[in-house]
Amino acid sequence: MFKNLFDLSVKRTAKQAFGFYLVYMILGGLLCGIFSALIGGILFPNAQTFYEGFRIGLFLGPIFAVLIGGAVAILMISLKKLWKDYVAIMLFVISLPLLFWGGTLCGMIPVAVITTLGNDMSNEKFCEEV
Repeated sequence: MFKNLFDLSVKRTAKQAFGFYLVYMILGGLLCGIFSALIGGILFPNAQTFYEGFRIGLFLGPIFAVLIGGAVAILMISLKKLWKDYVAIMLFVISLPLLFWGGTLCGMIPVAVITTLGNDMSNEKFCEEV
């Protein structure tokens, strides 16, 4: 389930994709929180109350979720050479608004589905055999 988590070029089974989703959802959420706190402290040093800090986090969190989740998806599509696969591209496009509005909880689901897709070369080989 948690085998080869950081090798983004691996074709995963459904169980492995679920493990990928869990780990990257948690890591992505933690990174979003850390980056939001660091950048929020630099950009808005005059925030005095918890409410002001919370509003800054609500502003910056979705931006970092899209950046982190989008980077993972683009890196995965590049490593698997899936730029001609419309399913992978559509899953990437679907993941962006989900990452913005639902954070890594919702947005990493299409990214985890991309991990189950094969490499471009294996798809061509399959088509030649048929």
